[in-house]
Amino acid sequence: MTVIRDALESAFTNANGDVSLSRLSEVLSEWKTKRIIKAFLQDLVSDEEALLSITRQSYRHDNGFWKIVVAQYRTVKLRLHIWNNLSRSLAGDSNIHNHRWDFSSLLLCGGYRQQIFSLCDSDAGDLHVSHFQYYPQGIGAERVGEDYLHLKGETSLRLIEDRVWNSPEIVAVSFTTLHRILIREDSFVASLFLQGADRCGFTNVYCEAEPARIKPDETRVISTRELSDALSLLIRMLSQNLQQCLS
Repeated sequence: MTVIRDALESAFTNANGDVSLSRLSEVLSEWKTKRIIKAFLQDLVSDEEALLSITRQSYRHDNGFWKIVVAQYRTVKLRLHIWNNLSRSLAGDSNIHNHRWDFSSLLLCGGYRQQIFSLCDSDAGDLHVSHFQYYPQGIGAERVGEDYLHLKGETSLRLIEDRVWNSPEIVAVSFTTLHRILIREDSFVASLFLQGADRCGFTNVYCEAEPARIKPDETRVISTRELSDALSLLIRMLSQNLQQCLS
């Protein structure tokens, strides 16, 4: 994965500690302008050893997408997110949530609807929901070594932004933002995702009932063949000038 590693190192070699949200977006914009995204994907799909290693770290996320862990340089992580029929077959609707870190995402193919919410008084709310705190792998939780979901109580949320984003737009999201992503059925969507350093130890999750979870077993697994096929499809779509500015 020489192309990917070199690009990450070049972009963030002067970064000391945390990387700002604006810098994450700038880097994705630079990569888009240089038209090297397809080279990233070709570099990945042609490296069988790297593809196998990445597949072992990747999985079907509870919110209905494939989380593909590609590379890391210092505090910055590079991922691919893919929504397709296989990714959505085992997960429920996307819950409203924030993240432990800032991120910027370049839509490579397709698009999605992002809704952003704020906390509010009950009489001003669009949604009345249960509030959970999610601790990954027991961080700050009672059950060390396991993911932990803790019910905090009931609250109300108000919808403050409802927007459709399409390729090749860049979506920047602060760790404080409460949002959810909605995908049209039967669509193929892919985004290149730059994640900054952790800014807090848990994620806030809001839903009408306890979030549906994919059990931590073989149902989460993405096979190397599935990943390779999805990447090859994405490369073909870029090559066919469906997304000319990225190819």
